[in-house]
Amino acid sequence: MKEIAIIYLLPEEVSNYCQDLRHKIAERFGLEFNHNIPAHITLKYGFPIENLDEVERAMQEFCVSQPKAKWELHDFNYFANPDKNVIFIDAQPSKNSRKVHASFLDNLKKINWVQWGQFDSANLHYHVTLASKGITSENFEEAWSFLNQQVKPNYEVNFDNLALIRIDIEPPIVYKTYRFPD
Repeated sequence: MKEIAIIYLLPEEVSNYCQDLRHKIAERFGLEFNHNIPAHITLKYGFPIENLDEVERAMQEFCVSQPKAKWELHDFNYFANPDKNVIFIDAQPSKNSRKVHASFLDNLKKINWVQWGQFDSANLHYHVTLASKGITSENFEEAWSFLNQQVKPNYEVNFDNLALIRIDIEPPIVYKTYRFPD
């Protein structure tokens, strides 16, 4: 069975910046670096697909009527967990971005077989992951220090798309992208 997640793809300039940072961190700390996963903000975490056409139709219909909203990317941050640390760029949503995300999730909930997890809401700490696999309690301080020596992000971007990413295959790939109207 296919498994997908739904993401917002960052614009090319921001994606290039993120990919460059990911590469530097991976190279410095000997971490796995997946070039195929574009820089993104996760909007709906992974779930198995029973009917891909139904999800695609819901996404397409939703995107047709959505206004663009703003995200600001301005600083580095991290989640420190006993079993996994995540280093990321903070993504601050505008009120409209949170509204659009909440509305999309409400729309997706009309599909009764879609599975929901603890982080599938519009009350997230939005972020763009830079490193997680291999960031341990042993190397976290050094990785965090290294990241904070890099040029900090300073971007305002339009929340203007939703994308399906196939996460059941290696490497994961963007399957389809839906754009909001101009």
